[in-house]
Amino acid sequence: MQVPVNQSLLQKIKTLQDVKQLAEKEIQGWSEIVDPASTYKMLYSLQILNTLISVNNERLSEGEVQERFEWCQRFLELGGFDHLYTILSTSDVQDML
Repeated sequence: MQVPVNQSLLQKIKTLQDVKQLAEKEIQGWSEIVDPASTYKMLYSLQILNTLISVNNERLSEGEVQERFEWCQRFLELGGFDHLYTILSTSDVQDML
C-alpha cells in the first residue's frame, strides 16, 4: 500500500483510452489494465480502480464527484464490470493464491 503508484497504469485507468481504442477494433483491451493472468498486477490495478471510485470519507467538490460519476459510467459502458465479473466467475481462486 506504500508503493508509489505507477503513473502510466494510473493514466491508462483514468482515461480508459486504450480500452476504448481496442474495443473499437473489437480487441479485448481490459486485460491490459486488469490482467487475470497476473494476480499481482490484477490486484494492483484493482487497488487503483478502488481509489477512483471510492470516497473514503473524503471531502470532494461537486466537480470531483461529477468526475468520478462520469468515470464510473465510462467504466461500465466500456465493459469494465463485465470483465471483472468474468474473471471472478471463471477463475479458480485457489489457482490465484
